[in-house]
Amino acid sequence: MARFRLSGFWLALIAVFLAASVHAQPTRTVINTWPSTTHYLGFAQFSGKDDGQIRISAAGAYTLYLNGDLVGADDDPTTVETYQVSFRNRENVIAVVSEHDGSNSPYGLFVVIESPQGTIASSAEDRLAPWFWSDAALPNEAGADWTEPRLSRLDDLELDDVPVVFTPVQTGTFDPTGFADFADIDMTRAKSIAGYGGGIDGSLDGLQLRSLVGTNIAFSSLSDQPRLVDGDVSSAVSFRRGATSLLQRVQTDLGRLITIDRVRVVTQPPSKSSSYENNSLRGYSILVSKDGVGFTEVAARNQIETFRETEVTFAPIAARHVRLVVTEFSARDASPQVAELEVFGVGLDQQGTFRSLALDLGTSQPKNFDSAQWFGELGKASELELRFRSGNDGVSWSTWSPWAADSVIALQVPEPAQWLQFEARMETRDLFAGPRLDSIVVNFNTDDLPVASAASSITPLQVDIGVDTDFTYTLDVEVDGSSVGVERIVVLTPYPAALNTSSVTGLGASAIDLANTYSTNDSLVISLTPPLAASTQVTFDFSSRLLSGSHAFTALVASPGSRNPLLAVTREDAIDTLSTIVEALQLSFPVLSEVAPNPRVVTPNDDGANEWATIGFVLGRVTQVPVHVEIYDLAGRLVRRLPERMLRAGSYLGGQDDPTHPGAWNGRNDAGDLVPPGTYVFRLVVDIDPDAETSVGLVGVAY
Repeated sequence: MARFRLSGFWLALIAVFLAASVHAQPTRTVINTWPSTTHYLGFAQFSGKDDGQIRISAAGAYTLYLNGDLVGADDDPTTVETYQVSFRNRENVIAVVSEHDGSNSPYGLFVVIESPQGTIASSAEDRLAPWFWSDAALPNEAGADWTEPRLSRLDDLELDDVPVVFTPVQTGTFDPTGFADFADIDMTRAKSIAGYGGGIDGSLDGLQLRSLVGTNIAFSSLSDQPRLVDGDVSSAVSFRRGATSLLQRVQTDLGRLITIDRVRVVTQPPSKSSSYENNSLRGYSILVSKDGVGFTEVAARNQIETFRETEVTFAPIAARHVRLVVTEFSARDASPQVAELEVFGVGLDQQGTFRSLALDLGTSQPKNFDSAQWFGELGKASELELRFRSGNDGVSWSTWSPWAADSVIALQVPEPAQWLQFEARMETRDLFAGPRLDSIVVNFNTDDLPVASAASSITPLQVDIGVDTDFTYTLDVEVDGSSVGVERIVVLTPYPAALNTSSVTGLGASAIDLANTYSTNDSLVISLTPPLAASTQVTFDFSSRLLSGSHAFTALVASPGSRNPLLAVTREDAIDTLSTIVEALQLSFPVLSEVAPNPRVVTPNDDGANEWATIGFVLGRVTQVPVHVEIYDLAGRLVRRLPERMLRAGSYLGGQDDPTHPGAWNGRNDAGDLVPPGTYVFRLVVDIDPDAETSVGLVGVAY
């Protein structure tokens, strides 16, 4: 079951608009596929130029390049294509762009490289012909830098001066064994390869954290010998010669606890004057540890005669540190050369992030985004958050909205806009179970838009915290033939605001509807009559208080009767710095202030008056923290613990009989029974590190 947490922004929308009539029902679009594009690089060595072929099949559309040149493309996952190619001397680079539609279907690709010098089938465990992947937004075009790098310079790849990270592939779920065109390939180790962007798998039943099966977890981990975990078999760790190598050890830190069950040791390919036999270890033990101090042996390998690589398997065990200790040496005076120490496991990646494609939600019209609701599964040890941004060309985007864990999210993105994009962030503390995102429902309007565009700014941009301050707000609105006009302007404030009605300019034929203009704990609502229906610049002054290090005084404009306001962007100016974000000059302000019950005595006798007491307060300096209220009798016994709420800095001064307030108490204990009449102690707790901030007071019960 998803956690449901209301942000101050969403509370403001509910308080202001939920009761309003709806002119146009929002359009609902369901997102339940998770398309992804993955870029693959494979490297094959040949001792001379040769003609040959590449056979390939993929679970989705692909484009194939060889040494930067376009070879071919296909989008049918049920067929195998064979391309005649010419290989160059030494290193050849095979680049593939693979596009998966994000449905519940196999994932990955299978590639066979053939020349008179031999056949190389793709495998996540073949370090002599290694494959890597990246989810960077790389160009799908011949001659692109990323399609022809040298393996030794793979870490130097950049896109727009930003490093591009390529990671060793893992085993995919695409099964090549059923294709007659691959019947001649030894499938003992040859398998499809895959890379899961952001640690997320969109090819399952819903969006989930990727499986670690077939993943070399040790790659780029924190090792005392970095060449041991760099994915490059040409770099190696040299051990001492003969008997002097006994008990010599190397180890790596995986960075966190992971359930592992297999370790593989890869020998460095020999030079012309050496051999695999000379380079190979003869015996070793594998030890693991959770803390890097106490190690336990989980497997050993001795009298090794398979010199290219060896591996040990063992019962799955949670470990963070993996150590190899040499236990046997060769009678010859040889110095073992270990190219890679690879660690494999089971379970899930512990965190991941998925970024959607640009979404027009089925229409190219400008949209006023309302809300998004996600459906799926969320265990006790899991977290799932979403954030959104908007744009008008699918390339240039607004800044991201804050991460939100609510199952229903008010879309806080600039509007109107044609495109929407989201990111989903998943985490789990369970090694084998994580969250699952089945679908996202996005609600939006394309008609009854109040304006064609709206942009706002505020001054001053730096003020003292906790002090009543006079602000000037500027709102530019542009209307067109489809605009229905602005009936309400809302500014989100951290503290109740006082509007200077005589300061308002730019309303034209409209006027302030004083009867419906008001302020709440977190918003200033200005109602207009008749609706503002012309392009103009509206300015007005109001006073409020800043209660944290910064606050975005965001503006929203609503058409007549609409519950879905349009979010204004920030005004732009070539000379002045414009913003809606006000920052504090200093932070000398208490976390808790103005704590008091309202009313001081609650009378829960079903007469409709004073049925609830609200423990009101002002919360300062924090961004988002857990807050709850405890009620004790005078003997010190806890009688009620109110539900914990995640709150931002702001005013939570309680009104009477408001059961939605985070400090609302109806005179009942945790069992739901009325407490005896008398005086009770409330304890307001703000759970911040290192010590909770608390405030204590009295509240009475009478009936």
